[in-house]
Amino acid sequence: MTTKTIAIYTRVSSKTPAAIKSIDNQVSECLAVAKKKYGDDIHVRIYKEQGVGGETRQKPALRSLQYDVESKAIAAVIVSSPNRIDRSATRALEAIHWFQEKYVDFVVAEDERHYMWDDARTDLKRLF
Repeated sequence: MTTKTIAIYTRVSSKTPAAIKSIDNQVSECLAVAKKKYGDDIHVRIYKEQGVGGETRQKPALRSLQYDVESKAIAAVIVSSPNRIDRSATRALEAIHWFQEKYVDFVVAEDERHYMWDDARTDLKRLF
C-alpha cells in the first residue's frame, strides 16, 4: 500500500494567543479526520495561514498548498470548515472545484462530508 500525503489547511485572521490555539484546534480536528478516513499510514503536511483575513486573496500557505497539488504531491485536502479557504462562498467553491479537477479529495472536518466532484452540485448546495 502506498502512503498518501494528506494536506491540512488552517487559517485564522489574527496572531493572538487565542488564534494560535484556534489553529492548533483546527489541526487536531483535521488530523483526527485524516486518520479516520485514510488510516495511520499517511504523511501529513500542514499549511498554516495566520493573521490573514478570509476575504483577502493573498494567502501564502494556500498558494504553497496549490503548488504542491500541481506537483501531484497531495492526495487529499482537509479543512475544518470551507470558510477557512475563503470567506467568499464563490471563491471557496472555485477553490474546491480546482482541487477536484486535480483529482484531490476535499474533506470538511466539521461535518466529515467527503466532497467528490460527481456529487459536487448536491453537496455544495448543502455546504453553504
